[in-house]
Amino acid sequence: MLADNWYGMAAIMSLVCFGSLFALNWLVVRGWILAPFRRIYQLNYLLIAFALVAVVAFEGTKSPLDLLAVKVEVQTLINNLSGPAQTVVQKSVSSLPEQPLEVVPIGPFVSYVLLWFFFIGAVFFVCRDVVEYLQLRQITRSATVIHDIRHVRLAVADNIAGAFSWHGWRKAWVVIPLSYLSNSRLTRHAVSHELNHHRAGDTKLCYCDRLLIYLFWWNPLAHIWESSLNDLREFACDHDV
Repeated sequence: MLADNWYGMAAIMSLVCFGSLFALNWLVVRGWILAPFRRIYQLNYLLIAFALVAVVAFEGTKSPLDLLAVKVEVQTLINNLSGPAQTVVQKSVSSLPEQPLEVVPIGPFVSYVLLWFFFIGAVFFVCRDVVEYLQLRQITRSATVIHDIRHVRLAVADNIAGAFSWHGWRKAWVVIPLSYLSNSRLTRHAVSHELNHHRAGDTKLCYCDRLLIYLFWWNPLAHIWESSLNDLREFACDHDV
């Protein structure tokens, strides 16, 4: 029965958390809340970590039925006590609920269906990201490296529409279209923008975003939140440039 309560708590917490963060990001990007983009960006991860800790902490709490069982055991202990000790324990027990809350348990069949539904959805999003990873890897392999900036490789490719940054398994990349080279100002802006993504750790944190999507893919607010977070990243990098 505790598991049923925990699943409901996790679902409600995810809806409230992602919905609130999306609203915050949207207001900041639209300029209705004046705050540093990078600070709000970091605040997203801080609040999500806090929400996850709260859900895990809720899992470890006692259910009302457990508390009632504890009360019966402690009452037996009280009968064997006397004096101030009996008074202290009696006050502690009086704070426990008299009646357990009624919880409707989920049947085994429904639990298995929900579990498989969650698993299939998570696998779908993992496979989609693997395909995208392989496509990015193919682009970087066919690109021409023109400079190494510490641990970042700067490359050009003629088969992309815009510049992008990406952190692979071993190397970090900044890839710009070949057409950008004809405009030095555009090239400098694009390279500086993409390097800011690496400098701020965006290209690594985006993998954390995907892990959250694998866990909460069933929550539409999680996808909307990820999109708003990407917009916040872009505004933060443009501001830094």
